[in-house]
Amino acid sequence: MIQAKQRAIALSAVRSQLRTAALDPELITPSEAHAVLDDLCRVETDLVACQWYSCADGGQLALFYRDWEAWQAGQSGYASPFVSVELQQQIEDLLSRDCK
Repeated sequence: MIQAKQRAIALSAVRSQLRTAALDPELITPSEAHAVLDDLCRVETDLVACQWYSCADGGQLALFYRDWEAWQAGQSGYASPFVSVELQQQIEDLLSRDCK
């Protein structure tokens, strides 16, 4: 299995863990998602996500962070790959205000 697919499985596993804990993945930073994956892999070493994580180098982790932010941005109606999550939230807040 290629690393991109394994990384996608890791992202999905983290979102699942968060939802199981009644947390909204859309509100979790990439570093918090990384911590969730680290905690999960201490317990569930046989998961594909954890097998990927055990071999992931700095480049793969950077891609994990990038993919996490891309997934979050894709959850809103105004997502752009060129806008940070924080800026995207500010845009959505401005667009959701009532015009007076």
